[in-house]
Amino acid sequence: MPVVLGLASRAHRVLLIDEDRGVLGALRIYLLCAGYRVFAAANAGEALDRARMATSPVDIIIANLDLTGEDDGLAVIDKARLLLGYNVPAVLLTTETSLEIDKPALLDDVSVLRNPVNLDELNALIDEVLKRPRRSRLAQLRTTDAKLAHIEPNPEPVC
Repeated sequence: MPVVLGLASRAHRVLLIDEDRGVLGALRIYLLCAGYRVFAAANAGEALDRARMATSPVDIIIANLDLTGEDDGLAVIDKARLLLGYNVPAVLLTTETSLEIDKPALLDDVSVLRNPVNLDELNALIDEVLKRPRRSRLAQLRTTDAKLAHIEPNPEPVC
């Protein structure tokens, strides 16, 4: 499948979260080939570690709603935003046909896309989300005594 490039500037950073390693790998490769810098995480803990250690801004979060454990994808988006200190736009991937959210504010700047992912739809949605004006609403930061380490994105495959 050809990769269609949207925005001219593709130095955008993506935090990608999916427990299905096959899906995670395929989406990661697709996004890398489209020119994004990708920070891939296979679970909530990894995603929050990547957000905690980020030394440069994350431009968009793409998360699967159906994560195992305490936090689903929406909770991980919310926690990552708190760690990053700003309202990162996000795409939530789900197999659900309708979502019941206890806290509708969590859906602020979150677009929903049905699984299985259509790559053309994903590409168009990412472009749309990244073109939206940035909100300057700062989230409450969690502080830790831990030293921040520089984490590079996963090694890039040849496209």
